Amino acid sequence: MFKGQGHCCISILKFVNDLEIIHCITVTSFILYKLLINEITLRKMVNEHQTDWDNFIDGALFSQRTKPHSSTKFSPFYLLYGREAVYPSQLPKDFCGDIPKEPEKMDIEAHVSEQIQKKINTAKVVKDNISTAHKKQQRDYEKRVKKGRQHNDFKVDDKVLALNTKKTSTRKGNLESNYLGPYFVESIKGKTAILRTKTNEVLKKKFSVDNLKVFKTSLVDEICETEGYQKSADTMRSETADQYIRDISDSGCLQDLIKLILKLQHSKPKNSTSLQLLYDCPQQSFIQEVSEDAEEDVELYATKLLPYLRNLPVNLSQKTTMTMLLASVCVKASKLFENVLRIAETLKEKPGHLQDINESRPLERNERLVVGGETLEEEDLTTLQEGQWLNDKKKFCNAVFFILKVINAYLGLLKKECNITELNIFVLPSYTAVLWQNGNLFQWMFKKVKFSLYRFIMMPININDNHWILMVVNVKELSVTVLDSMNGQKAENWISLWRKFMEKRNSLEDISEKLGPWVENPLLSSKQRDGNSCGVFALMNAECLVHGVHISIMRQVHCRAFRQYVKDRLITSGSTKDEKLCDMPGCCLRARVTRWVQCCVCGRWLHTKCCGVSVKAALEEEFVCCICQAVYS
Repeated sequence: MFKGQGHCCISILKFVNDLEIIHCITVTSFILYKLLINEITLRKMVNEHQTDWDNFIDGALFSQRTKPHSSTKFSPFYLLYGREAVYPSQLPKDFCGDIPKEPEKMDIEAHVSEQIQKKINTAKVVKDNISTAHKKQQRDYEKRVKKGRQHNDFKVDDKVLALNTKKTSTRKGNLESNYLGPYFVESIKGKTAILRTKTNEVLKKKFSVDNLKVFKTSLVDEICETEGYQKSADTMRSETADQYIRDISDSGCLQDLIKLILKLQHSKPKNSTSLQLLYDCPQQSFIQEVSEDAEEDVELYATKLLPYLRNLPVNLSQKTTMTMLLASVCVKASKLFENVLRIAETLKEKPGHLQDINESRPLERNERLVVGGETLEEEDLTTLQEGQWLNDKKKFCNAVFFILKVINAYLGLLKKECNITELNIFVLPSYTAVLWQNGNLFQWMFKKVKFSLYRFIMMPININDNHWILMVVNVKELSVTVLDSMNGQKAENWISLWRKFMEKRNSLEDISEKLGPWVENPLLSSKQRDGNSCGVFALMNAECLVHGVHISIMRQVHCRAFRQYVKDRLITSGSTKDEKLCDMPGCCLRARVTRWVQCCVCGRWLHTKCCGVSVKAALEEEFVCCICQAVYS
């Protein structure tokens, strides 16, 4: 009966046709054959020596036949008998095995016609389910197999790569490349393309457009083509890598880098997936992130670095990891034009530019701290726990404003520390971005602030009430950038708003400094890989800028430790505030006062009596304290 995959027994089909039986669903012999040799099913039941597997065939078959199929959504038992199987565990407890009495007489014809109609309806459903499953399998196949080759709108003279079918269809040619080429499209007819080489030699073999993908020209290749270099792009890359490694070796940086990596715990954590490595291991996550952007360059540098690691007293596994780490650091440093030792700081759980802070004490209940001009409570610091979003929602006049008490406090702390030194920074309150979003671009012109005295001007910005970015202005270089951990498309909008704001500010008569024109800085933030660390990335980027290190040093893997670092610094630097006094300078109302109001800009809590505002006005209007009005208006 078993005559190969998909082959049905001819005698059974002839017998069914002679009796005019409507058999819509047929179980082909190859399915039964697969069930008989189902090693996974039998493996769980046979003994250690596998000598009694044939005793469990009936049970294995029954388990497979009573299980719903993923494509048909029905079990084979149901399709054959029109009902589901009854297991022994489903029988009544008082069942003794006696044959029940004959049922009452019934209309046989009606029962048969009902069962036939039921099978026909079931067959239609099964056909639809199989069709849907087939389409899903086809989509999954194209997504898995044709990854990177889902580009069918090719044109003549397009530069493409052809899939090496010899390697993918057989086990031969494992050392060959996955793609052949590059070639140029000579002609296209239907889904078949004829290709030619760089020397205009037409290939005899025809290629399916499904096996082609666009050849992406790198910057080195463009230089070779436009400037007429005789050397190939691969040769130039190889020579560039050799020269770069020789330079860092002659300067001693390579030896220092090797010593640094030897001190690190560069072994891969056990039982960790690639996703967990992005959050747990700085070394493995760095290799993976760099390889995602420049895999070929990492492999090239690793090949060039192998001779420098021959005499290291480490095993093969450690040497492989070290080689990949060295190559990744060199690739990253060469692309950013940074020193390799400064880039290597990202391999540490705590990069060197962060201060050594002792573990902070827990805040007592109802204790308030003043840090960077902000008043923080225990509830505010809970937003620094892992998985929390750095914000504090407050509602005023049916509008939701996000007052970043933690972010504003930490930026204020950085501002206070930096302004003691030559590196001065000024932080625009987050409420400024809210005004700009609502069209009030010229309400606050900061007339009393001389921007030219500062190196950086920073402003935290909220996007659509669910994402935080940081705008950074380099006053000395007259450049502006928006650091977005999701690398979205909102940067140009905010840069345009800054230019309009500064044009208006320069036109005011009572402002002597005229700054501009402003150019866009192409600086990019490290990529965020979760949904709640955007505020943490804003603080990490600010921390890197004020310490003069590249912002790519701080990555997703550092977020967990940086949250604790910010919390420790805020508690250590904060001063305890008297609960009876408000944030108004000179407040002396120590009596029990219940009338308080919060400023929408700085977040200060003030007595209504101290700020001279009625309770009704505080509830119905957006309150801005006199301190913010004096500073920003």
